[in-house]
Amino acid sequence: MNRTSPPGNSAMFRRGIEEKPPNRPAFHYKPLDPSVDCIRLLALLPYDERRPDIVRCKLFTVRFSEKPQYEALSYTWGESKPAETILLNGEPFAIQENLYNALDNLRPTGDRPRMLWADAICIDQGNLEERKRQVGLMDYIYTRASTVLIWLGRGTAEVQKIFAKKFMDLKPQFYHTEEEKEELAKWCQWVYQRTYWTRLWVIQEIGLSKKLRVCIGRFSKRWDNFLVCLNKNGNNKHKYEDDLIRKLDQKRKGRHGKDNRLEKLLEDFQYARCKDQRDKVYGLLGLAYDCQDGSIEPDYTKPLFGLYTDLLTWFCYPRLLPVGDSEASKHVATRAYDRAMRLVRFSHLVQSLLGFPFCPEIVTQDLFFAVAAVGGTILHMGPTCEEMYSSSALYKDWRVSFDAYYSSPSARLQLREINEAYDAFLLKHSEWISHGVFGIDPQEMYTRATFMEGLWEDVEENWSTREIAGITRRRSSDIPTISRRPTPAEAQEGDLICLFWNIGAVALLRKEDRSQVYRLIGKLYLCTGYLENLKPVYRNFIKPGEGSATMLIEMDIKTLSILTRPPRSPNK
Repeated sequence: MNRTSPPGNSAMFRRGIEEKPPNRPAFHYKPLDPSVDCIRLLALLPYDERRPDIVRCKLFTVRFSEKPQYEALSYTWGESKPAETILLNGEPFAIQENLYNALDNLRPTGDRPRMLWADAICIDQGNLEERKRQVGLMDYIYTRASTVLIWLGRGTAEVQKIFAKKFMDLKPQFYHTEEEKEELAKWCQWVYQRTYWTRLWVIQEIGLSKKLRVCIGRFSKRWDNFLVCLNKNGNNKHKYEDDLIRKLDQKRKGRHGKDNRLEKLLEDFQYARCKDQRDKVYGLLGLAYDCQDGSIEPDYTKPLFGLYTDLLTWFCYPRLLPVGDSEASKHVATRAYDRAMRLVRFSHLVQSLLGFPFCPEIVTQDLFFAVAAVGGTILHMGPTCEEMYSSSALYKDWRVSFDAYYSSPSARLQLREINEAYDAFLLKHSEWISHGVFGIDPQEMYTRATFMEGLWEDVEENWSTREIAGITRRRSSDIPTISRRPTPAEAQEGDLICLFWNIGAVALLRKEDRSQVYRLIGKLYLCTGYLENLKPVYRNFIKPGEGSATMLIEMDIKTLSILTRPPRSPNK
């Protein structure tokens, strides 16, 4: 294909549109039949040398039962509003510049149209119900495509020229001339700078593909050859971007493995960007093997907190298990323990992806269970941050209190170092920390905690042998703790401090009178540190100790969302 598009195509076409009769109706979608699995396909008509400025397409509906042959386009929408125009079924249709460039360069030169699927055109984006159904079919659409075309952009003439050269595929790096090495370095830099690699939807589109081709301008190469070229000619300056590309390839090759469960996908691709925060979840459903039962469905009318609640409910409750089967019952029990260990961490992950949505007044009555390690008890309440920095007497009293509760000289030394490291951090970030510390009113939010059988185990592989069964009423072997605020104003000496698996959230529990039941009464900020050559080193994450007593905490969704909502970053 030797054609080149003449300059100013878009402007010429816009002028042509303006010459058409006024008040011509805009393009109107014919609704898809919701009772069958069907999609719209885009027939990209051949390049016409008589009118090179016009990209002409036809849109038609096809059922999957007809076994359609098509290529699926994987591209970025871009931030701009639709600025270019194509002819779709003879009518003007506005699209983003990047999609226009893709269609312009992918036009066939023969006499047969090229059959494509491109979401911005093939889905009626203004119809939320259709979007919901079509997003639910996205995995099927990309799995059934004969080839997925990765559109990286038009690129400069130099980038296209380098990409088209055969030496990129055939020569080992040490055979390249200095000129070739310089060209390849420029090309690699251009590739790594594409925003395509950071977009969320491309994860699923690449991961589900049978065949992949990378397209730059009028030229394309097989995905494997493209990776080989990057591997031979990349450099450490773009290690982060190269790792993103390798991760996409790994997910594609291991798409049936255990790492393609939703929890792992959400964690691995936290960096990925999208316009609608719901797509942080919806854009990965097709790749997640544990979401194929339809228990989570795309719904763009659902509030963000509603989606958060749905995900937590899905995470905690077993599905597709036979009723009355003893093995299944045992699986439910062990799975419940595993999910209760991971619940708080998963809640924080989902909240961070959805932008920490506001909790409405009316929420679900479902209860959630979390396993926590008892980190210790509050032995002494120190002054507040404001009191600490406004009164030298109170500060001295606080330091003197160390000796009253710790008899070991080494423990006192360690505590003084921790205190100094904490001082340095708190002077800068006391306002930030205050946003992560608050009380929880047991009358407004439901919580209930009791001691469990067995001790804390941090190794995931061991959880498969643990069950949530009978709960014993046993006391904790307390690890005494002196609490220098920030703690909730409601905190008291004797309150339990509970930690969770792989997350910095810390809960404060209080025992009810004449009962073995505890209530979650607040969230606090727990930290440690040390001095390195008199330089304070601060750590805001404390790992639960192996062998700690464990508690099972019941809570409603409102309590869980507050517990896992972090303070603002100290860097902001």
